[in-house]
Order: sequence, then structure tokens, then C-alpha cells
Amino acid sequence: VKELAKLPNVSIEGAAQSLIQLRAVGVESALAQRGIKAFANALTAAGKSSTDLNPALTNVVQMLSTGVVSSADVKELANRVPQARKALMDAFGTASGEALTKIGSDKVVMGLIAELEKLPPVAGGAGMALEKFGDSAQFAAATMGESIDKAFGLTKIISDLADGLGDATDYFAD
Repeated sequence: VKELAKLPNVSIEGAAQSLIQLRAVGVESALAQRGIKAFANALTAAGKSSTDLNPALTNVVQMLSTGVVSSADVKELANRVPQARKALMDAFGTASGEALTKIGSDKVVMGLIAELEKLPPVAGGAGMALEKFGDSAQFAAATMGESIDKAFGLTKIISDLADGLGDATDYFAD
């Protein structure tokens, strides 16, 4: 997740959520990572943001979990990732949900990823750099928090404090 979050248009939460969703429908880890990278690069090339990654991959997850490539999924995917329709046309000669369903959702997803991987790598610019800085700060804060917790038992202290606050609230409520 940490390595994926370094890519343009991939946030920490987005990478984790996307990986979990794709793995939940049986996509092997390496293909899931390739898909996330390909979609993120396509989104960056189209001027989209990381908020579009997870919804786009949700369309892929729906295709894989139902075994159906619906016209609605293709349309939503193309709205989020403008290059998707062309990628489907290049890979299969069609972007029709019915025709793609006959090909099979697994093959369609693999072909879509393969076509999106052909797009040239795109850098994210200043906005993306700020987002990556925020992700790095979040990783650093989590690491420091774990170290502080191990050293001082912070989790127990905070838990005890929360319990005390709850007891005080109950006392004053009565």
C-alpha cells in the first residue's frame, strides 16, 4: 500500500480500499497492483484526481463479482476514466456491455488493464505533490504514534481517560 500510495492519484486510503476490494473478488495481488497503477496513471493523464480511483475500480469489482459487463458499468467507467472506452475498443473491438459480457468479465478486465498500461506515465504536478506530502506525513505520524505507544503505553492512558470522561458524564447526568 505504501508503494502504491507514492503514485500520482493514489491515496493511502484509496490504495488500501482498492486492493481489498479487488482481492475480495479473487484478483491476485500482482494484477490488482497493476490495475491500480494503470487506472491511476490514466486518471492523472485525464486530469482527474485520486477521488476518482476507487469509484472507477468499483465498476471493475462489480464486473468481476457479477460476471456481467453492463452498459451502465462501461458508461460509468468511461465517465471516470475517459480512456476506458477506447481501451476496450482497442482490446476487443467493442465497448458494448452485451458483447463484452460474452467475452467474459475476467478477460475484459485483464484486457482493459493491459490497454491502460500502454499509456505513457504521467507526473501529477503540484497538486499531486501536495497530496503525496500529506500521505507521507500520515505514514510518519502513524509510525511515530506506534513508537510513542510502545514507549509510554499511550493506548491504555487514552482508553482510561475516555472511560473516566464517560464516568464523569454519567455522574453529572444523574
